[in-house]
Amino acid sequence: MKRRVQIMLLGEDLQHLTFARRFLVACGWRSDQIRDARLPSGKGAGDQWVKQNYAREVRALRAARHVSKGLIVIVDADSSTVTGRKKQLSEELSQAGVADRTPTECIVIAVPRRNIETWIHYLDGKTVDESSAYQKLSRASACGGAVSSLKQMCDDGSLREPFPPSLGDACDEFVTRLKK
Repeated sequence: MKRRVQIMLLGEDLQHLTFARRFLVACGWRSDQIRDARLPSGKGAGDQWVKQNYAREVRALRAARHVSKGLIVIVDADSSTVTGRKKQLSEELSQAGVADRTPTECIVIAVPRRNIETWIHYLDGKTVDESSAYQKLSRASACGGAVSSLKQMCDDGSLREPFPPSLGDACDEFVTRLKK
């Protein structure tokens, strides 16, 4: 059966987009159903770029109601919190005159804390904390093993303890907001 659903990914860098895309494909989405909005190279801070483009992507999602779509935003918390980063995104909508996301909209906000590497190291079997900065991967595509681990944990219905709370929050968002 051909799915008409298209997912737009809005992430702060190639690692975020690669991780999200690979996870969606592992969950059964076709690669051609996924598009991404990518920070032009050399154009500043990725988190700032995500915040600046969030309202535009929400508007585009809402304007295309005839086609079932979803938006996944993935942006690091850095030294902030998951709640703090989500509040910043909500404020961006307000400043742009766009209504905040509703509980039933297919808008997932995933906020790795401290950064996406925290999740990747956890998914690679390490114990992590969300205040330490973990080493970046040598190439974005090297997250395949971590994505496979996450997919297996999703299939099993739970994350390995102790899991990063920000990953638990992202899993909840994915399950409740993104419907196939």
